[in-house]
Amino acid sequence: MKPKYLPTIIMSLTVAFAFTACSSDDDATPNYRTLPSPVERGTLTLSTDTVEVGVGETATFNITEGGGDYKLINENPDVATASLSGNTVTVNSSEKGWAGIIVSDAQGNYQRVVIRSLYKTMLLSADEVNIGIKLGHTDGQEKITITGGNGEYEAECADENIAKVSSVSDNVVTVQAVAQGTTTLTITDVMGVTKTINVTVTTTTVPFTDSEKAEIMEITSNKISWDGTNSYSYGTFSVAEDNGQKLVQWAYYTYYHLKVWFDGDLTVGQKTGGKVSKKLNWSGDADVFEDCNVEIIKNDGTRIWGIVSKVGTKDSKDYLYTGYFCVAL
Repeated sequence: MKPKYLPTIIMSLTVAFAFTACSSDDDATPNYRTLPSPVERGTLTLSTDTVEVGVGETATFNITEGGGDYKLINENPDVATASLSGNTVTVNSSEKGWAGIIVSDAQGNYQRVVIRSLYKTMLLSADEVNIGIKLGHTDGQEKITITGGNGEYEAECADENIAKVSSVSDNVVTVQAVAQGTTTLTITDVMGVTKTINVTVTTTTVPFTDSEKAEIMEITSNKISWDGTNSYSYGTFSVAEDNGQKLVQWAYYTYYHLKVWFDGDLTVGQKTGGKVSKKLNWSGDADVFEDCNVEIIKNDGTRIWGIVSKVGTKDSKDYLYTGYFCVAL
């Protein structure tokens, strides 16, 4: 290297080191930035966290504090929905169950209210129970259906000498007649909601209701019944003439029989001269019932259907005997 260049080189290095030192000083100085202040979201407060409402009814709760511009979300609209007016939320119940209403405000706050919808008044298929029992019988019954309630039902009659509850199956209560008179039926559900209605039991000498007659006319096989005793599957059935009367009978040799006599023809209508004979033992005499009421209720040309009845005594009490028949011609 020539000596004449040495001062120039030394000068250049000195300037470079000076710039480097300045740059290092600048980098060591922090670069502070101004951050925004945190936003206060406030709170969303409701008057309750649970609402109980009757099915078909309404209930309310209030927004007591919040950021405004409130919105509602209905979690289970089949059970309950809600609407907003000012700071008041109105809940409308449609059916029994659980639901939720979520409330939000303009600041992004959320609160949830649990909705418990239940029946506060029990609904029944009838306002009273009327049971007709045949004279001297205790086999009359009537069913009543719970159309609105909270489930797990219990039922009882106040006077079981007049009527009693024979069964509670799901939402159907069956009331059994015992004797003529009036009492009350009280039904209670799992929530303690109760409903009390009157039960009236009346005695009748009408042997069969229209619905019972309809059931008899639906029978399609040979059958004769008298006072709860039915013909057996073996033996023979026939419709014949006997001493100038019509005779409808089932017989098994000379041991067993059920026989019905009456005057007139086989057309539909009331008949006269009715008599019934029942023998269901190997020895001994038959039980004979005179002056019976006989009515042919159906004749389709292939078989006849009829009902039979008689007011008499049984076990020293007034008693309505009843029977029916369906026999091929």
